Amino acid sequence: MNATNHLAKKYGDKFHYLIVYTVDAHPKAPDTCPYRGAVWEHPFSNYSQPLNYSSRVNVVNHINDIIALDPAYTVAVDNLTPHNASEHPGGNDPVWCTWGPAPNAGWLINTNGTVVVSQPWFQPHEMDKAMGEMVGLVQNDDELIQEDPSTTLRRLEWNQLMHD
Repeated sequence: MNATNHLAKKYGDKFHYLIVYTVDAHPKAPDTCPYRGAVWEHPFSNYSQPLNYSSRVNVVNHINDIIALDPAYTVAVDNLTPHNASEHPGGNDPVWCTWGPAPNAGWLINTNGTVVVSQPWFQPHEMDKAMGEMVGLVQNDDELIQEDPSTTLRRLEWNQLMHD
């Protein structure tokens, strides 16, 4: 089970869980990664970069083909042409542009709208710790959810890319 699902299982209905599908970091070749400007495929690079809203929705409809996502999660789609016309003003990628252009960011937001945790790269151990604190759960370090090795590798690649 991936770390994202572990959080939903561990905390259940104490939180609302949301994933926003934005610009695809690893589209299928020949499309390029928006962060590198070059092809950067992974085993899960099954789809081309969506160029319109309906294509993004199509990818989201197949998310469970890529990862088995816990049903507690709501998956939203960032706005994109032509869906963002007059009936939905705000331009392309408003979530990605407003919250930060990152491929795997994570936020913990309180019910009053205050950002409690902001992570340029989702780190389940730290998120688990913060979520536990919010609900008054005392945990030892070994009880916290850990990042799986493949995600650690992608996080390290991302950090290297951002510092080159």
